Amino acid sequence: MSVGNKQIGWSTKQKLLWEIANSLDKITCPNAPCTTTTTTIAIVCNCYTISNLTGDATTYSYVDCEGVSQLDLPIAQGESISLCAKMDSLNFNDQIIDNGTCDGPCAPLLTMSFLVNDLAVLNTWIGGAITDVSIWNTFFNLPANGTPFSSASSNNSDTVTLYNTGTIVLAPLLFVSNDFIFNVTDYGVVTSIGASCFDSSEKLDTIQFDAVTLIDDLAFSNCLELLNISIPNLVTLNEKVFSDCIHLITFSFPLLTTLNISNFLNCFSLDTFYAPVLLNLGGTVGNDNVFSGITGEEITITIPIALMTCNAGNPDGDIQYLQANNTVTVITT
Repeated sequence: MSVGNKQIGWSTKQKLLWEIANSLDKITCPNAPCTTTTTTIAIVCNCYTISNLTGDATTYSYVDCEGVSQLDLPIAQGESISLCAKMDSLNFNDQIIDNGTCDGPCAPLLTMSFLVNDLAVLNTWIGGAITDVSIWNTFFNLPANGTPFSSASSNNSDTVTLYNTGTIVLAPLLFVSNDFIFNVTDYGVVTSIGASCFDSSEKLDTIQFDAVTLIDDLAFSNCLELLNISIPNLVTLNEKVFSDCIHLITFSFPLLTTLNISNFLNCFSLDTFYAPVLLNLGGTVGNDNVFSGITGEEITITIPIALMTCNAGNPDGDIQYLQANNTVTVITT
Protein backbone atom coordinates (compact mmCIF):
# COMPACT_ATOMS: atom_id res chain seq x y z
CA MET A 1 0.00 0.00 0.00
CA SER A 2 1.21 3.52 -0.69
CA VAL A 3 0.28 6.87 0.80
CA GLY A 4 2.15 9.68 -0.89
CA ASN A 5 5.73 8.38 -1.17
CA LYS A 6 5.51 5.98 1.78
CA GLN A 7 5.01 2.24 1.53
CA ILE A 8 3.00 0.76 4.37
CA GLY A 9 2.46 -2.89 5.21
CA TRP A 10 -0.61 -4.30 6.85
CA SER A 11 0.25 -5.46 10.36
CA THR A 12 -2.56 -5.23 12.91
CA LYS A 13 -0.92 -2.27 14.62
CA GLN A 14 -0.51 -0.42 11.34
CA LYS A 15 -4.14 -1.03 10.45
CA LEU A 16 -5.22 0.56 13.68
CA LEU A 17 -3.26 3.68 12.81
CA TRP A 18 -5.81 4.39 10.10
CA GLU A 19 -8.39 5.23 12.74
CA ILE A 20 -7.01 8.76 12.68
CA ALA A 21 -6.72 9.10 8.89
CA ASN A 22 -8.67 12.34 8.72
CA SER A 23 -6.77 14.27 6.03
CA LEU A 24 -5.92 11.72 3.32
CA ASP A 25 -6.68 12.43 -0.33
CA LYS A 26 -6.22 8.97 -1.81
CA ILE A 27 -5.42 5.43 -0.71
CA THR A 28 -4.22 2.81 -3.18
CA CYS A 29 -3.72 -0.89 -2.46
CA PRO A 30 -2.54 -2.21 -5.84
CA ASN A 31 -0.61 -5.37 -4.99
CA ALA A 32 -1.93 -6.87 -1.78
CA PRO A 33 -5.40 -7.26 -0.34
CA CYS A 34 -6.26 -4.70 2.32
CA THR A 35 -7.62 -7.26 4.75
CA THR A 36 -8.76 -7.03 8.33
CA THR A 37 -10.20 -9.26 10.99
CA THR A 38 -13.16 -8.57 13.19
CA THR A 39 -10.75 -7.73 16.01
CA THR A 40 -8.95 -5.16 13.87
CA ILE A 41 -12.24 -3.29 13.25
CA ALA A 42 -11.03 -0.85 10.58
CA ILE A 43 -8.30 -0.07 8.11
CA VAL A 44 -9.66 3.35 7.34
CA CYS A 45 -11.87 4.88 10.01
CA ASN A 46 -13.27 8.41 10.18
CA CYS A 47 -11.51 9.40 6.94
CA TYR A 48 -13.71 12.41 6.31
CA THR A 49 -11.77 14.04 3.48
CA ILE A 50 -10.74 11.05 1.36
CA SER A 51 -12.05 11.37 -2.18
CA ASN A 52 -10.86 8.15 -3.79
CA LEU A 53 -9.97 4.68 -2.50
CA THR A 54 -8.57 1.80 -4.55
CA GLY A 55 -7.91 -1.72 -3.27
CA ASP A 56 -9.46 -4.80 -1.69
CA ALA A 57 -11.72 -4.83 1.34
CA THR A 58 -13.14 -7.36 3.72
CA THR A 59 -15.08 -6.94 6.95
CA TYR A 60 -15.09 -3.36 8.33
CA SER A 61 -12.38 -2.12 5.95
CA TYR A 62 -13.86 1.33 5.33
CA VAL A 63 -15.96 2.76 8.14
CA ASP A 64 -17.47 6.22 8.56
CA CYS A 65 -15.77 7.55 5.41
CA GLU A 66 -18.05 10.55 5.06
CA GLY A 67 -15.93 12.27 2.41
CA VAL A 68 -15.43 9.28 0.12
CA SER A 69 -17.01 9.71 -3.32
CA GLN A 70 -15.52 6.77 -5.22
CA LEU A 71 -14.38 3.25 -4.35
CA ASP A 72 -12.76 0.70 -6.68
CA LEU A 73 -12.70 -2.55 -4.72
CA PRO A 74 -12.27 -6.02 -6.27
CA ILE A 75 -13.48 -7.67 -3.05
CA ALA A 76 -16.15 -6.58 -0.64
CA GLN A 77 -17.75 -8.58 2.15
CA GLY A 78 -19.78 -8.10 5.29
CA GLU A 79 -19.72 -4.47 6.38
CA SER A 80 -16.72 -3.45 4.28
CA ILE A 81 -18.38 -0.19 3.34
CA SER A 82 -20.22 1.33 6.27
CA LEU A 83 -21.52 4.81 7.10
CA CYS A 84 -20.08 6.42 3.97
CA ALA A 85 -22.61 9.21 3.57
CA LYS A 86 -21.30 10.82 0.37
CA MET A 87 -20.65 7.66 -1.63
CA ASP A 88 -21.62 8.15 -5.27
CA SER A 89 -20.71 4.74 -6.69
CA LEU A 90 -18.95 1.49 -5.89
CA ASN A 91 -16.99 -0.75 -8.25
CA PHE A 92 -16.94 -4.39 -7.17
CA ASN A 93 -15.29 -6.79 -9.65
CA ASP A 94 -15.78 -4.26 -12.47
CA GLN A 95 -19.50 -4.03 -11.68
CA ILE A 96 -20.63 -0.48 -10.97
CA ILE A 97 -23.20 -0.27 -8.18
CA ASP A 98 -25.15 2.95 -7.85
CA ASN A 99 -25.36 4.12 -4.25
CA GLY A 100 -29.01 5.06 -4.58
CA THR A 101 -30.13 1.49 -5.32
CA CYS A 102 -27.50 -0.62 -3.56
CA ASP A 103 -28.58 -2.81 -0.64
CA GLY A 104 -26.60 -4.23 2.24
CA PRO A 105 -23.23 -2.87 3.30
CA CYS A 106 -23.12 -0.19 0.60
CA ALA A 107 -26.63 1.14 1.22
CA PRO A 108 -26.87 4.96 1.40
CA LEU A 109 -26.34 6.16 4.94
CA LEU A 110 -27.04 9.76 5.84
CA THR A 111 -25.50 11.60 8.75
CA MET A 112 -26.31 14.53 10.96
CA SER A 113 -23.63 16.09 13.16
CA PHE A 114 -23.97 18.41 16.13
CA LEU A 115 -20.92 20.28 17.35
CA VAL A 116 -21.26 21.19 21.02
CA ASN A 117 -18.83 22.73 23.46
CA ASP A 118 -19.62 20.89 26.69
CA LEU A 119 -20.19 17.13 26.78
CA ALA A 120 -21.59 17.15 30.33
CA VAL A 121 -24.08 19.85 29.40
CA LEU A 122 -25.12 17.90 26.32
CA ASN A 123 -25.59 14.68 28.29
CA THR A 124 -27.76 16.53 30.81
CA TRP A 125 -29.73 18.32 28.12
CA ILE A 126 -30.39 15.20 26.03
CA GLY A 127 -31.18 13.11 29.11
CA GLY A 128 -28.62 10.34 28.65
CA ALA A 129 -25.41 9.26 26.95
CA ILE A 130 -24.84 11.02 23.64
CA THR A 131 -24.04 7.69 21.96
CA ASP A 132 -27.38 6.17 22.99
CA VAL A 133 -29.38 6.30 19.78
CA SER A 134 -32.67 5.68 21.62
CA ILE A 135 -32.20 8.96 23.50
CA TRP A 136 -31.84 10.87 20.22
CA ASN A 137 -34.82 9.10 18.64
CA THR A 138 -36.91 10.20 21.61
CA PHE A 139 -35.58 13.75 21.35
CA PHE A 140 -36.46 13.99 17.64
CA ASN A 141 -39.80 12.22 18.26
CA LEU A 142 -39.08 9.37 15.90
CA PRO A 143 -40.74 7.55 14.24
CA ALA A 144 -43.56 10.14 14.41
CA ASN A 145 -41.33 12.69 12.64
CA GLY A 146 -39.53 10.30 10.33
CA THR A 147 -37.23 7.31 10.15
CA PRO A 148 -35.47 6.54 13.45
CA PHE A 149 -31.71 6.89 13.58
CA SER A 150 -29.90 3.57 13.41
CA SER A 151 -26.84 4.49 15.49
CA ALA A 152 -25.00 7.33 17.15
CA SER A 153 -21.31 8.00 17.62
CA SER A 154 -19.03 10.58 19.16
CA ASN A 155 -15.53 11.06 17.78
CA ASN A 156 -14.45 13.48 20.46
CA SER A 157 -15.91 15.36 23.38
CA ASP A 158 -17.86 17.89 21.34
CA THR A 159 -19.18 16.14 18.22
CA VAL A 160 -22.17 13.83 17.85
CA THR A 161 -22.97 12.04 14.60
CA LEU A 162 -26.33 10.36 13.98
CA TYR A 163 -26.85 7.86 11.18
CA ASN A 164 -30.04 7.33 9.22
CA THR A 165 -31.08 5.50 6.05
CA GLY A 166 -34.26 7.59 5.74
CA THR A 167 -35.42 11.15 6.38
CA ILE A 168 -36.86 13.21 9.23
CA VAL A 169 -38.42 16.62 9.85
CA LEU A 170 -37.22 18.91 12.63
CA ALA A 171 -40.10 19.86 14.90
CA PRO A 172 -40.89 23.45 15.96
CA LEU A 173 -38.91 24.84 18.93
CA LEU A 174 -36.58 21.83 18.97
CA PHE A 175 -33.40 23.83 19.62
CA VAL A 176 -34.93 27.18 20.57
CA SER A 177 -32.61 29.33 22.72
CA ASN A 178 -29.99 26.60 22.71
CA ASP A 179 -26.70 28.06 23.94
CA PHE A 180 -24.16 25.36 23.07
CA ILE A 181 -24.83 23.95 19.60
CA PHE A 182 -22.73 25.86 17.10
CA ASN A 183 -22.48 23.62 14.03
CA VAL A 184 -25.09 21.43 12.37
CA THR A 185 -24.09 19.40 9.31
CA ASP A 186 -26.72 17.26 7.61
CA TYR A 187 -25.96 15.25 4.47
CA GLY A 188 -29.59 14.62 3.58
CA VAL A 189 -31.52 13.33 6.60
CA VAL A 190 -33.60 16.47 7.26
CA THR A 191 -36.23 17.54 4.72
CA SER A 192 -37.94 20.43 6.55
CA ILE A 193 -37.34 22.64 9.59
CA GLY A 194 -40.18 23.68 11.88
CA ALA A 195 -41.09 27.12 13.21
CA SER A 196 -38.60 28.67 15.67
CA CYS A 197 -36.57 25.45 15.57
CA PHE A 198 -33.23 27.22 16.18
CA ASP A 199 -34.62 30.62 17.17
CA SER A 200 -32.18 32.53 19.42
CA SER A 201 -29.56 29.76 19.40
CA GLU A 202 -26.88 32.22 20.36
CA LYS A 203 -23.77 30.20 19.45
CA LEU A 204 -24.96 28.67 16.19
CA ASP A 205 -22.25 29.44 13.64
CA THR A 206 -22.64 27.10 10.67
CA ILE A 207 -25.51 25.10 9.20
CA GLN A 208 -25.64 22.68 6.29
CA PHE A 209 -28.88 20.98 5.25
CA ASP A 210 -28.48 19.21 1.92
CA ALA A 211 -32.07 17.98 1.50
CA VAL A 212 -34.20 20.66 3.20
CA THR A 213 -36.84 22.13 0.89
CA LEU A 214 -39.00 24.04 3.43
CA ILE A 215 -38.14 26.21 6.44
CA ASP A 216 -40.95 27.53 8.61
CA ASP A 217 -41.38 30.87 10.41
CA LEU A 218 -38.55 32.24 12.59
CA ALA A 219 -36.54 29.01 12.32
CA PHE A 220 -33.17 30.80 12.57
CA SER A 221 -34.31 34.20 13.80
CA ASN A 222 -31.98 35.94 16.25
CA CYS A 223 -29.09 33.54 15.62
CA LEU A 224 -26.66 36.39 16.19
CA GLU A 225 -23.47 34.39 15.50
CA LEU A 226 -24.67 32.58 12.38
CA LEU A 227 -22.06 33.06 9.65
CA ASN A 228 -22.33 30.19 7.15
CA ILE A 229 -25.37 28.54 5.63
CA SER A 230 -25.71 25.89 2.93
CA ILE A 231 -29.23 24.82 1.96
CA PRO A 232 -28.90 24.04 -1.76
CA ASN A 233 -32.33 22.45 -2.29
CA LEU A 234 -34.40 25.01 -0.43
CA VAL A 235 -37.65 25.85 -2.24
CA THR A 236 -39.77 27.71 0.33
CA LEU A 237 -38.89 30.18 3.10
CA ASN A 238 -41.78 31.15 5.31
CA GLU A 239 -41.84 34.32 7.44
CA LYS A 240 -38.85 35.93 9.24
CA VAL A 241 -36.70 32.81 8.90
CA PHE A 242 -33.34 34.63 9.07
CA SER A 243 -34.47 37.89 10.66
CA ASP A 244 -31.85 39.54 12.89
CA CYS A 245 -29.04 37.24 11.73
CA ILE A 246 -26.73 40.22 11.78
CA HIS A 247 -23.52 38.51 10.63
CA LEU A 248 -24.81 36.59 7.63
CA ILE A 249 -23.17 37.86 4.44
CA THR A 250 -24.29 35.52 1.67
CA PHE A 251 -27.68 34.01 0.93
CA SER A 252 -27.44 31.53 -1.96
CA PHE A 253 -30.61 29.60 -2.78
CA PRO A 254 -30.42 28.21 -6.34
CA LEU A 255 -33.83 26.48 -6.17
CA LEU A 256 -35.77 28.96 -4.02
CA THR A 257 -39.15 29.92 -5.51
CA THR A 258 -41.09 31.37 -2.55
CA LEU A 259 -39.77 33.83 0.04
CA ASN A 260 -42.20 35.35 2.52
CA ILE A 261 -42.22 38.57 4.58
CA SER A 262 -39.34 39.96 6.66
CA ASN A 263 -37.03 37.01 5.95
CA PHE A 264 -33.84 39.09 6.07
CA LEU A 265 -35.01 41.82 8.41
CA ASN A 266 -31.97 43.52 10.00
CA CYS A 267 -29.44 41.28 8.25
CA PHE A 268 -27.05 44.21 8.26
CA SER A 269 -24.08 42.36 6.73
CA LEU A 270 -25.78 41.17 3.53
CA ASP A 271 -23.64 41.57 0.42
CA THR A 272 -24.83 38.72 -1.84
CA PHE A 273 -28.34 37.45 -2.52
CA TYR A 274 -28.60 34.65 -5.10
CA ALA A 275 -32.07 33.37 -6.01
CA PRO A 276 -32.12 32.81 -9.79
CA VAL A 277 -35.55 31.11 -9.95
CA LEU A 278 -37.39 33.10 -7.29
CA LEU A 279 -41.06 33.62 -8.23
CA ASN A 280 -42.59 35.11 -5.08
CA LEU A 281 -40.64 37.81 -3.20
CA GLY A 282 -42.44 38.69 0.02
CA GLY A 283 -45.94 37.63 -1.01
CA THR A 284 -46.85 40.84 -2.90
CA VAL A 285 -45.19 43.07 -5.47
CA GLY A 286 -44.95 45.82 -2.84
CA ASN A 287 -42.48 46.23 0.01
CA ASP A 288 -42.97 43.24 2.32
CA ASN A 289 -40.06 44.17 4.59
CA VAL A 290 -37.98 41.29 3.25
CA PHE A 291 -34.82 43.41 3.46
CA SER A 292 -35.89 46.06 5.96
CA GLY A 293 -33.11 47.44 8.13
CA ILE A 294 -30.38 46.81 5.55
CA THR A 295 -28.81 50.14 4.62
CA GLY A 296 -25.51 51.54 3.38
CA GLU A 297 -24.24 48.25 1.93
CA GLU A 298 -22.83 47.21 -1.45
CA ILE A 299 -25.00 44.28 -2.50
CA THR A 300 -25.14 41.99 -5.52
CA ILE A 301 -28.46 40.28 -6.17
CA THR A 302 -29.24 37.61 -8.75
CA ILE A 303 -32.96 37.26 -9.48
CA PRO A 304 -35.31 36.50 -12.40
CA ILE A 305 -35.86 39.45 -14.73
CA ALA A 306 -39.60 39.24 -14.02
CA LEU A 307 -39.02 40.65 -10.52
CA MET A 308 -37.64 43.84 -12.08
CA THR A 309 -40.92 44.64 -13.89
CA CYS A 310 -43.62 42.90 -11.85
CA ASN A 311 -44.76 46.07 -10.03
CA ALA A 312 -46.57 47.92 -12.82
CA GLY A 313 -43.37 47.85 -14.89
CA ASN A 314 -41.16 48.64 -11.90
CA PRO A 315 -39.15 46.31 -9.64
CA ASP A 316 -40.77 44.46 -6.79
CA GLY A 317 -41.13 46.78 -3.79
CA ASP A 318 -38.51 44.87 -1.79
CA ILE A 319 -35.98 45.34 -4.59
CA GLN A 320 -36.84 49.05 -4.70
CA TYR A 321 -36.15 49.28 -0.95
CA LEU A 322 -32.72 47.70 -1.41
CA GLN A 323 -31.89 50.03 -4.31
CA ALA A 324 -33.03 53.14 -2.43
CA ASN A 325 -30.96 52.37 0.67
CA ASN A 326 -27.90 50.58 -0.69
CA THR A 327 -25.61 50.34 -3.69
CA VAL A 328 -27.11 47.40 -5.56
CA THR A 329 -25.86 45.45 -8.58
CA VAL A 330 -28.69 43.46 -10.16
CA ILE A 331 -27.97 40.35 -12.22
CA THR A 332 -31.06 38.99 -13.96
CA THR A 333 -31.78 35.47 -15.10
